Amino acid sequence: SYTLTDHYFQSVEACTTISDLVEIAHTMQADFIGRVHRCRTSHLSRPVQACCEYIGLHLEDKLTLEHLAQQVGYTEYYLSKKFKREVGLTPNEYIRKARLERAALLLRTTQEDVQEISERLAFHSVSYFCTQFKKYAGETPLSYRKTVHSPSKTLLSPKVFFLVYLCCFPLYRCRTCPLIRILLCQFFAIFIQFIIDQQRFHYL
Repeated sequence: SYTLTDHYFQSVEACTTISDLVEIAHTMQADFIGRVHRCRTSHLSRPVQACCEYIGLHLEDKLTLEHLAQQVGYTEYYLSKKFKREVGLTPNEYIRKARLERAALLLRTTQEDVQEISERLAFHSVSYFCTQFKKYAGETPLSYRKTVHSPSKTLLSPKVFFLVYLCCFPLYRCRTCPLIRILLCQFFAIFIQFIIDQQRFHYL
Protein backbone atom coordinates (compact mmCIF):
# COMPACT_ATOMS: atom_id res chain seq x y z
CA SER A 1 0.00 0.00 0.00
CA TYR A 2 1.03 3.61 -0.56
CA THR A 3 2.14 5.11 2.75
CA LEU A 4 3.21 8.55 3.92
CA THR A 5 6.79 7.25 4.04
CA ASP A 6 6.62 6.23 0.39
CA HIS A 7 5.26 9.68 -0.45
CA TYR A 8 8.25 11.42 1.11
CA PHE A 9 10.78 8.98 -0.32
CA GLN A 10 9.40 9.57 -3.81
CA SER A 11 9.35 13.32 -3.26
CA VAL A 12 13.02 13.33 -2.25
CA GLU A 13 14.02 11.09 -5.13
CA ALA A 14 12.24 13.45 -7.54
CA CYS A 15 14.19 16.49 -6.34
CA THR A 16 16.57 18.00 -8.88
CA THR A 17 17.98 20.94 -6.89
CA ILE A 18 19.11 21.74 -3.36
CA SER A 19 16.18 24.15 -3.07
CA ASP A 20 13.80 21.27 -3.71
CA LEU A 21 15.45 19.26 -0.94
CA VAL A 22 15.29 22.20 1.44
CA GLU A 23 11.57 22.60 0.85
CA ILE A 24 10.95 18.87 1.34
CA ALA A 25 13.03 18.93 4.52
CA HIS A 26 10.99 21.76 6.01
CA THR A 27 7.74 20.03 5.06
CA MET A 28 8.88 16.73 6.58
CA GLN A 29 10.00 18.45 9.76
CA ALA A 30 6.72 20.28 10.27
CA ASP A 31 4.73 17.18 9.37
CA PHE A 32 6.59 14.90 11.78
CA ILE A 33 6.27 17.38 14.64
CA GLY A 34 2.54 17.66 13.96
CA ARG A 35 2.13 13.91 13.86
CA VAL A 36 3.86 13.45 17.20
CA HIS A 37 1.41 15.92 18.70
CA ARG A 38 -1.58 14.20 17.12
CA CYS A 39 -0.41 10.76 18.27
CA ARG A 40 -0.32 12.03 21.84
CA THR A 41 -3.58 13.94 21.87
CA SER A 42 -6.03 12.54 19.34
CA HIS A 43 -8.21 9.47 19.47
CA LEU A 44 -9.77 9.62 16.05
CA SER A 45 -11.50 6.67 14.45
CA ARG A 46 -9.69 4.98 11.59
CA PRO A 47 -11.94 6.46 8.86
CA VAL A 48 -11.46 9.99 10.16
CA GLN A 49 -7.72 9.44 10.52
CA ALA A 50 -7.66 8.22 6.92
CA CYS A 51 -9.46 11.38 5.80
CA CYS A 52 -7.01 13.62 7.67
CA GLU A 53 -4.02 11.85 6.19
CA TYR A 54 -5.49 11.95 2.70
CA ILE A 55 -6.13 15.67 3.06
CA GLY A 56 -2.56 16.22 4.22
CA LEU A 57 -1.18 14.45 1.17
CA HIS A 58 -3.44 16.27 -1.32
CA LEU A 59 -3.55 19.88 -0.17
CA GLU A 60 -2.54 21.03 -3.65
CA ASP A 61 -5.35 19.07 -5.30
CA LYS A 62 -9.07 19.67 -5.50
CA LEU A 63 -10.62 18.23 -2.34
CA THR A 64 -14.34 17.72 -1.95
CA LEU A 65 -16.54 16.13 0.70
CA GLU A 66 -17.87 13.80 -1.96
CA HIS A 67 -14.39 12.48 -2.75
CA LEU A 68 -13.48 12.06 0.92
CA ALA A 69 -16.70 10.15 1.55
CA GLN A 70 -15.87 7.83 -1.33
CA GLN A 71 -12.42 7.20 0.14
CA VAL A 72 -13.86 5.82 3.38
CA GLY A 73 -17.14 4.39 2.09
CA TYR A 74 -19.46 6.77 3.93
CA THR A 75 -22.22 9.05 2.76
CA GLU A 76 -21.30 12.73 2.68
CA TYR A 77 -23.81 13.51 5.44
CA TYR A 78 -22.54 10.78 7.78
CA LEU A 79 -18.88 11.61 7.21
CA SER A 80 -19.48 15.31 7.79
CA LYS A 81 -21.25 14.64 11.10
CA LYS A 82 -18.69 12.08 12.26
CA PHE A 83 -15.74 14.25 11.26
CA LYS A 84 -17.14 17.31 13.04
CA ARG A 85 -17.88 15.30 16.17
CA GLU A 86 -14.34 13.88 16.39
CA VAL A 87 -12.21 16.74 15.04
CA GLY A 88 -14.28 19.74 16.05
CA LEU A 89 -14.22 21.10 12.50
CA THR A 90 -16.17 20.26 9.39
CA PRO A 91 -14.13 18.59 6.61
CA ASN A 92 -14.08 21.86 4.64
CA GLU A 93 -12.94 23.82 7.69
CA TYR A 94 -10.22 21.27 8.33
CA ILE A 95 -9.06 21.45 4.71
CA ARG A 96 -8.91 25.24 4.84
CA LYS A 97 -6.99 25.17 8.13
CA ALA A 98 -4.53 22.59 6.80
CA ARG A 99 -3.93 24.66 3.67
CA LEU A 100 -3.35 27.79 5.73
CA GLU A 101 -0.86 25.90 7.91
CA ARG A 102 0.94 24.74 4.77
CA ALA A 103 0.86 28.28 3.41
CA ALA A 104 2.49 29.54 6.61
CA LEU A 105 5.19 26.91 6.20
CA LEU A 106 5.83 27.95 2.60
CA LEU A 107 5.99 31.60 3.59
CA ARG A 108 8.58 30.75 6.22
CA THR A 109 10.74 28.41 4.18
CA THR A 110 10.49 29.36 0.50
CA GLN A 111 10.73 32.43 -1.71
CA GLU A 112 7.44 31.72 -3.51
CA ASP A 113 5.33 34.83 -3.80
CA VAL A 114 1.85 35.08 -2.33
CA GLN A 115 0.08 34.48 -5.64
CA GLU A 116 2.09 31.31 -6.30
CA ILE A 117 1.28 29.95 -2.86
CA SER A 118 -2.38 30.83 -3.27
CA GLU A 119 -2.60 29.03 -6.60
CA ARG A 120 -0.53 26.09 -5.41
CA LEU A 121 -2.87 25.45 -2.48
CA ALA A 122 -6.03 25.79 -4.58
CA PHE A 123 -7.46 28.96 -3.04
CA HIS A 124 -10.12 30.64 -5.14
CA SER A 125 -8.20 33.91 -5.47
CA VAL A 126 -5.28 35.79 -3.95
CA SER A 127 -7.63 38.17 -2.14
CA TYR A 128 -9.56 35.25 -0.62
CA PHE A 129 -6.29 33.62 0.43
CA CYS A 130 -5.06 36.83 2.07
CA THR A 131 -8.35 37.32 3.90
CA GLN A 132 -8.37 33.77 5.24
CA PHE A 133 -4.69 33.87 6.15
CA LYS A 134 -5.16 37.06 8.15
CA LYS A 135 -7.97 35.38 10.09
CA TYR A 136 -5.68 32.42 10.72
CA ALA A 137 -2.40 34.19 11.59
CA GLY A 138 -3.57 37.64 12.61
CA GLU A 139 -1.58 39.33 9.85
CA THR A 140 -1.26 39.33 6.07
CA PRO A 141 0.95 36.78 4.31
CA LEU A 142 3.61 39.40 3.49
CA SER A 143 3.66 40.70 7.03
CA TYR A 144 3.88 37.16 8.37
CA ARG A 145 6.84 36.38 6.12
CA LYS A 146 8.70 39.48 7.30
CA THR A 147 8.24 38.63 10.98
CA VAL A 148 8.99 34.91 10.92
CA HIS A 149 11.13 34.26 7.82
CA SER A 150 14.41 33.62 9.57
CA PRO A 151 16.65 30.51 9.79
CA SER A 152 16.74 30.89 13.56
CA LYS A 153 12.98 30.33 13.71
CA THR A 154 13.27 26.67 12.67
CA LEU A 155 14.03 23.96 15.20
CA LEU A 156 16.49 22.29 12.84
CA SER A 157 18.18 23.43 9.69
CA PRO A 158 17.09 21.80 6.40
CA LYS A 159 20.60 20.38 5.96
CA VAL A 160 20.46 18.68 9.34
CA PHE A 161 16.99 17.32 8.72
CA PHE A 162 18.09 15.88 5.38
CA LEU A 163 20.97 14.13 7.16
CA VAL A 164 18.41 12.68 9.55
CA TYR A 165 16.39 11.44 6.60
CA LEU A 166 19.46 9.62 5.26
CA CYS A 167 20.30 8.15 8.68
CA CYS A 168 16.75 7.02 9.34
CA PHE A 169 16.00 5.44 5.96
CA PRO A 170 16.31 1.86 7.32
CA LEU A 171 14.26 2.82 10.37
CA TYR A 172 11.30 3.93 8.25
CA ARG A 173 11.34 0.65 6.37
CA CYS A 174 10.92 -1.40 9.52
CA ARG A 175 7.53 -2.17 11.01
CA THR A 176 8.07 -0.38 14.32
CA CYS A 177 5.18 1.54 15.88
CA PRO A 178 4.76 4.81 13.89
CA LEU A 179 4.99 6.93 17.05
CA ILE A 180 8.25 5.27 18.05
CA ARG A 181 9.67 5.82 14.57
CA ILE A 182 8.77 9.51 14.68
CA LEU A 183 10.19 9.99 18.17
CA LEU A 184 13.41 8.21 17.23
CA CYS A 185 13.73 10.44 14.17
CA GLN A 186 13.34 13.53 16.34
CA PHE A 187 15.95 12.16 18.76
CA PHE A 188 18.43 11.60 15.93
CA ALA A 189 17.73 15.09 14.63
CA ILE A 190 18.41 16.70 18.01
CA PHE A 191 21.53 14.59 18.45
CA ILE A 192 22.94 15.54 15.06
CA GLN A 193 22.15 19.20 15.64
CA PHE A 194 23.98 19.03 18.98
CA ILE A 195 27.09 17.54 17.37
CA ILE A 196 27.11 20.19 14.65
CA ASP A 197 26.70 22.99 17.17
CA GLN A 198 29.53 21.61 19.28
CA GLN A 199 31.99 20.99 16.47
CA ARG A 200 30.93 23.95 14.31
CA PHE A 201 31.14 21.66 11.30
CA HIS A 202 29.35 22.74 8.10
CA TYR A 203 27.64 19.89 6.25
CA LEU A 204 26.78 19.85 2.57
